[in-house]
This record gives sequence, C-alpha cells and structure tokens, in this order.
Amino acid sequence: MKASNGWLALTRNGYDKFTLSLKENFDNSAERRLVISVSDGSHCDDITIVQRAGTRYKIVKSTFQEIEERRKIYASNKGCFRVSLSNNTSEAAWEPCDYIFEDVIETSIFESNDYEAFGWAQEGVEISVPELIINNAIRWNKYCTYKKGITTSPYIRNIFNGSKILISPYSTVHLEGEVTYCERMYNYTFTVQNEGSGTRFDINGTWKQIVPISDTVTSF
Repeated sequence: MKASNGWLALTRNGYDKFTLSLKENFDNSAERRLVISVSDGSHCDDITIVQRAGTRYKIVKSTFQEIEERRKIYASNKGCFRVSLSNNTSEAAWEPCDYIFEDVIETSIFESNDYEAFGWAQEGVEISVPELIINNAIRWNKYCTYKKGITTSPYIRNIFNGSKILISPYSTVHLEGEVTYCERMYNYTFTVQNEGSGTRFDINGTWKQIVPISDTVTSF
C-alpha cells in the first residue's frame, strides 16, 4: 500500500511482519500522525506513529554529470544599456563604464521531480557546483543557491571599482556593450542527511546555468 504522493509505503513481508517506510516530513508547523490497527480476528492492537519535521539537514554527498550536448556559447546584448559619458573639464578623466552591464545577470535553475526535493532546503542552501572550464581555463567558480526554480545574481557587483574609460577634455563618448555567455546543464544526485535522526535520502534532478564569461564595449 502506498500514499498517492509517495510519502508512505506499507509492505507485508510475511504472515507476521510488515515494513513501514516514511519519507521525510518537512512541514515545521504540522506533525504527521497515523494509526495502524493489527488484528488476529479476536483481538486488535493499535500502533500509533508520530513523525515530526527534522530541524537541520545537510548534503553529505553530491555528484554532477554534465549533459555535454547542451553546452553552448553565444553573444547577446540583452540587459545591456547604451550610455553617454561626458567630460566637461580641461583634463582627460577616467569614468566607470560598467553601467552598460548593470542589468546583466547570472542565472541558476535547479529542477527535480523527486518527492519534496526542495523541502529540506527551506529558503535555499548555498552549495558547491562544478567550476566552469573553457579551453583548460577556469572561467567561473562560485557557490549557487539550491532552491526550486530560478535564482539570479548580478554580473557586475561594483560599478565604481570596475572597468573605466579615458575621456578626452570637453568631449562625450557614446558606448554600447555585448556579453558572451556560456549555457550548460547537468544531471545531479544529492544525498541529504537528517542531522537529528541520521536518516539519508537521495534527490535527483537537473541544474542549468547561464553565466556571462566576457563582455565588450564599443562606441556608436
């Protein structure tokens, strides 16, 4: 016997044995309570089982396998602004130009059809993911937030300490940009442990990432 959403399974193992399997309860606001009645025809005993949510979980093992045919590199001006920078002084001046890429983002997407694949992570958990290597060089190496759906982060994190352009005295330059992206996809398996009970369970799914790897600025 199985529950429709897969959280419970009851198996008869013999004349006087059965196995009850429960998936984790991730609802901190409600406990699970079930009663199993066992009868020999003349006498009935009730077995009450209460399952509460675990307090903490951790990944004890993770594997990633890239789907190599899904990797692609392409250029786009999505999220790029055209900007005009002026210098009204008598000396050449360096001006930050990363305003062009202010709306450019990195994108991470975790998906899984497994039971409560994201329930244990609550608001999200920072996890280690494969570094991005292109032509034997590391082009990206950060942590990602494990949560259901899309997570984004800005490509440019500090405009004033970023790229600058030298502008001649009493002049204006008009700039536009383009970003080169790498898109890749992995199958993943996580082994997650309930730190209170020690119970472990596996989660399988896919992780997709779209990450800027370079940018160019041109005048128009």
